[in-house]
Amino acid sequence: MRTIKFRAFEKEKEKMREVSVICLDDGWLEGEDKHIQVGDENSSWILRKGEYELMQFTGLLDKNGKEIYEGDIVKIKGEVHDIIGEIKYLEASFFLEGWFLTKNLLGNTAEIIGNIYETSTLVMH
Repeated sequence: MRTIKFRAFEKEKEKMREVSVICLDDGWLEGEDKHIQVGDENSSWILRKGEYELMQFTGLLDKNGKEIYEGDIVKIKGEVHDIIGEIKYLEASFFLEGWFLTKNLLGNTAEIIGNIYETSTLVMH
């Protein structure tokens, strides 16, 4: 069974956040910063609709054990040429450059090299 997780890119602070609560009715997100001690008044955060970009976890890991999310830019080492592209979500499936995202496609060479929000220079159009 696949783990359902989300992260959000906070537009104003240009910071990636791990999401723990999503309110679908009002569109707000909530989470807690792990590097700040629990109970500290600055440890928890709330983002309102329009303040973030939401990304879903694919359920897959790259060769370094990093979780692959929608919006990540992944490089797959190929025999003839490398594939570099953005992980996209379309019609209930994740894709990389037109390929359905699977463990077989990723193999043991897939590596996250950035994401479309923090490393936009890697995005290819």
